[in-house]
This record gives sequence, structure tokens and C-alpha cells, in this order.
Amino acid sequence: MEDSSYGDNLVGHGKKHNGRDYREERLYRKNRTSISFYFLTRIYSEYVQRILADMTVGYAPDVIVVSSCLWDITRWGPNGVQEYKENLNRFFSDLNRILPSTSLVIWLTAAPLAQDVRGGFLIPQLDFLKYSLRFHVLEANSFCRETADRYGIDVVDIHYHLRMFLEYRAEDGIHWLPKAVRLCTNLVLTHIAISWGFKGPSCHSFLVGSEKEIIRDGKRGFHCIPDEDSASEQNHSADLLFNAALGCHQRCRRGPAIAATKGTKGQLERQTVSQATTEQAAMPMVAWTRAMQQPKPAWA
Repeated sequence: MEDSSYGDNLVGHGKKHNGRDYREERLYRKNRTSISFYFLTRIYSEYVQRILADMTVGYAPDVIVVSSCLWDITRWGPNGVQEYKENLNRFFSDLNRILPSTSLVIWLTAAPLAQDVRGGFLIPQLDFLKYSLRFHVLEANSFCRETADRYGIDVVDIHYHLRMFLEYRAEDGIHWLPKAVRLCTNLVLTHIAISWGFKGPSCHSFLVGSEKEIIRDGKRGFHCIPDEDSASEQNHSADLLFNAALGCHQRCRRGPAIAATKGTKGQLERQTVSQATTEQAAMPMVAWTRAMQQPKPAWA
């Protein structure tokens, strides 16, 4: 395990293993900004409670980004799904209780899985799950979005944005290659920037002259704000800009996560990141249950 990566420091860890009690904590600091990373195997536990308690000491985090799914629904016994649902409510409730209104919390949905997955969390005893786990993830993501919405938590739908980039998924069927990770990073940073009212770069600034001409001539099927028009973006509401940038159709609220960024605070306007497509939401449950030959988890 690396003691330092891109300037951060490994501040807490144990022996590297595939157990549920695995821990990894990292910290990055530069000037007035600090970023803390925690590896979670469960969305709510005594370990998570200690992390949340630390957030009440000193300055509250400006941004918290959280995602927890695969370990929760596969490694915690036959009642794992029901406990995941209960723990998610406890986690969101605690976040709303301890954090000020200026803290931005973002929940990330689980990324699409391959049909045949191989990962550290999927121990041999759970090998029977690997062909159906992708459907469990769809159901879990749907439940998490609805639950986050009730608590006023922002959601960045990673599953939605990566569903057409499966060629950038790693060979284990779970993790993703650098280009896909870069896209997810851009989505999160875009969400934060718009929530705080910062104007991002216009997309024309990344194009060469010939590409700009093609777009202006209407030979491509997408719209991009010209450089000369980008200044007018500040005249639109953050909600409008957000919808235009990421294709959202509903307003979101507030969002969760366990990676705290401390820096300059800004006025936050809560909004939504994305919605699952009809195709994703309408994944046939019949095909799922037939393939599994076992009862459907009680997600609803």
C-alpha cells in the first residue's frame, strides 16, 4: 500500500485483506484545503459514527462525497439488504443533524457492473451472486436515490453517466479505467461548482478551429456554448445551468459522502444531478428473478 500518492499521506490502515473490517484512511493537505478519504465496507457502523463525530470538532466539512453499496448488500449476511436500507436512513439522518446548512453532501450511485464480476469483496462463498449482482445494484441505486431525495441529499448518478462507457470498465467487471474515473471526477466537480455558483469553462475552449467550424455549421448533433456567449451564463440561474450541462429534469436537494473537503465556503443552492433513464428504471424484474431462481430482495 502506498504511503503517499499525489501528495497525500496514509494516516491509518491495517493489513491488506478482503475482510469486512478492512480500514484505509488518507489525508491530503495544501494551504487552507484538506481532503480526507475513508474506505467503507458499510454505510453506517461504529466506525462511521466516529468519523461523523470528528466532523463536529472544529470546522465542518464544506463538501462530503459518499458511496457505499456492493459491500453492504453482499457481505453482511442474509439480512444485509434490509440492514442497508435502515443504515442508509440512519446515515442521512445523522448528516442532517450534525452538519450546517452550508455543507454540501453528495451521494454517488454505484457504477454499472459486468455480467461476470471478480472482486475482492466477492469471496468464493458468494460466487453464486456474480451473475445477478448487476441487477441488485440497479435496485439499490433506485432505493438510494429515493432515500437521498427524502433527506434533501444531492445525488450524482454515476451509473447513469457510465452506462454508455462500458469499454472503460476494468477486466474485473467492477472497477473502472482512468478515463472513466476522470469523467466521474469532472461530474462531481461540476456539481460542486454549480452548487456554489461558479461558472465553468465553455466547451469551445477545448476545441481546435476546425472543430469549432463543424459545430457552428451544425454538422454535429450537439450544442455547445460559444466562447463569446459564455459570459452570459452568469445571467442564468444555477438550476438552469445545471440542467443544461447534465441533462437533469428535476431539482435535487442536498447530498452525502465520506470524503471531506475543507476550503472556501460559498452559498449553496441545492439541485439534482441526474435521473436514471426509463431504460434503467424499467429493467425487467422477471428476467432478474428467473436468472437467480431465488426471491427478489425487499428494496421497495
